[in-house]
Amino acid sequence: MSRTLFFITGVFAVVAIAVSVHAGTIDVGLGGGYIYNTIQAGIDAAVNGDTVVVHDGVYTGVGNRDIDLLGMAITLKSANGAASTIIDCESSARGFYLHSGETTASVIQGFTVQNGYTSDTLGALDALEALGTGGGGGMLVVGSGATVADCVFSGNYGRHGGGINCQSNSDLAVVGCTFIENDSGYGGGGFWGHTSTVTMMGCTFVGNYSPGSGGAMRIDESVSTLVNCLIVDNSATGTPESVAGGIDVGGGTMTLKHCTLTGNVCSTTAGAIHGGEYVTIINSVLWGNTPDQIYADPCCPYDVTYSDVEGGWTGVGNIDADPLLTGNYSLGVGSPCIDAGTDAGVYTDIRGWVRPFDYPGVDNNGPLPEFDMGAYEVIPEPAALGLVALGLLPLLRRLRKKD
Repeated sequence: MSRTLFFITGVFAVVAIAVSVHAGTIDVGLGGGYIYNTIQAGIDAAVNGDTVVVHDGVYTGVGNRDIDLLGMAITLKSANGAASTIIDCESSARGFYLHSGETTASVIQGFTVQNGYTSDTLGALDALEALGTGGGGGMLVVGSGATVADCVFSGNYGRHGGGINCQSNSDLAVVGCTFIENDSGYGGGGFWGHTSTVTMMGCTFVGNYSPGSGGAMRIDESVSTLVNCLIVDNSATGTPESVAGGIDVGGGTMTLKHCTLTGNVCSTTAGAIHGGEYVTIINSVLWGNTPDQIYADPCCPYDVTYSDVEGGWTGVGNIDADPLLTGNYSLGVGSPCIDAGTDAGVYTDIRGWVRPFDYPGVDNNGPLPEFDMGAYEVIPEPAALGLVALGLLPLLRRLRKKD
């Protein structure tokens, strides 16, 4: 198996696990044409291996909030994607509550979760965890797990984690999701991870807010990995002190590969990323964050390589040059980040396009494979199919040789 296929298979294998040979399909929809008119009713009728398909509509009220997968390895998916299937919590509850030992074999795919709300306003984090109420306006995961794919979390609120709160030795995979304009009362505007394992691939965080720490996300005492993620225009601007407009790593380890962080704002330290015990950043772009890009606590080593860091950062292959980001945060023509990265084991970009693409006439990393820095691999326009095909041929040849 080629490394490309291995990478893709590894990401989505958990989805396949949830579907057995004899799995059934349960349809949920609004109106008289469906047996099940609420999402929870469809789940209640399912058994391990089933797929619950939710048809288009805006789902509100009892049975469509605080949704519980009941510990089952099922696939809960929309029929036509997040834009067509909306869970509106109406500021009265959270969207999902996973607490019954679910694993990444439990799949939630293709929903918009909006206007979730939890009123956890008092008490220490540990006390909130003991009660199982520690935030997560869109989703709370306690001692469990899931694969959450192609979902949108928008306008949710929770004291710890406006969009998602993942805690208490949970294992969560988040693939292709968007977190937009979620708020937290303390930390992790879009996402909060605590004592858990968190893997994010191809996710976008934009316009999330925290008055304390981590406008986009806060990670504590966890093992976390972000690949091909875009973290833009998030903020942590409370008083008297806030940290990390983008990511606050309160403890544990974090690895960023091919991520782009820009436009994030903090009122004190670290526009892009702050703190952590062990942080690894590779093939990433950290540019245009305020007041700075990285704030590393003296106790905590940062291993930053083959990345574009405004103001500079010591490490092999790092540069300090305007990445020339476009309106969608891909690299513009002439960007010094094109063909300037290294092989970090990531063979697709945020769109699922194959990496690396050897941009014609550009070589910013000498003899290394021509990977771009940031979430996007640049394929020139209007070269389209002709140049794409030419670029893929050498990649395929290299992969065949390595198999």
